[in-house]
Amino acid sequence: MPEPETVPEPKPKPKPVKKIKKQAKKLKPKLANKKVVKKSQKSRAASSRQQFRRGENALLLRVRASIIRNKKYPRAAIKRNIQGRVKVVFDIEKNGRVSHIRVSGGSKLLQRAARKSVSRSFPIKIPAKITKRFPRRNISVNLDFRLK
Repeated sequence: MPEPETVPEPKPKPKPVKKIKKQAKKLKPKLANKKVVKKSQKSRAASSRQQFRRGENALLLRVRASIIRNKKYPRAAIKRNIQGRVKVVFDIEKNGRVSHIRVSGGSKLLQRAARKSVSRSFPIKIPAKITKRFPRRNISVNLDFRLK
């Protein structure tokens, strides 16, 4: 008997490979010798207002952090397991002193402790840039008194 001929299987055609070209980022030349253009009056005023707000916000954040840092939990409240939140509202005068401290919420012990923490945090130094906005009225801080 004749031997059967083996037919080789056809090789699959190679798939076309997509070539990805990397594009180099174009770097902008440094403008070291470029003339500085003067800002208009409006843009100067806007930027000074922004700086003023930043300074004022930074001061208020510093005040809040100082009050929280000076907060002390009263021993009597710890013994009695008293917890709560006290809202403290106060005014800051031009000289950096606090006035008209008002408290609400929580027990009397916690209110007294909150009042003391505010009074311990002052006087503060107010930057000259923002003194025209003082006295500031009705600044409020919430103090949480929680036992762990």
